[in-house]
Amino acid sequence: IGSVRFRAGTIELDATFTWKVRVGDVTRRTPVPLATSNPQLSAPMTGAVAQTLTLDVSNQQPQAVAAPVSVRVLCRNEAGLPVQLAARDVRERLGPATSVSVTVRFRSLCPDYVVAAQGTPAR
Repeated sequence: IGSVRFRAGTIELDATFTWKVRVGDVTRRTPVPLATSNPQLSAPMTGAVAQTLTLDVSNQQPQAVAAPVSVRVLCRNEAGLPVQLAARDVRERLGPATSVSVTVRFRSLCPDYVVAAQGTPAR
């Protein structure tokens, strides 16, 4: 899971993004994707946290996943443009077929989002 930052006002509304991704050899320690479900976006709030997203992260792998479990949420504005990346690392080991509830905090309102979660197989 990665992130890309753009300075405010530097992206045109009709911009197209292209990525070149390089993948190395898969090993026993290569991070694996984890499933996410049941997202619930909170009502707007006041203060340092404008909104939260609570969701379940599940390990559907045949082996346990070591802590930390990495959760990233990309917020997009009403035009579909990325405006904020929120992260949460869960300090919990996930056994096979188990899940954990995670809450991610946003500095500003998040009308639309994309979620990704990953973990490293436990030894």
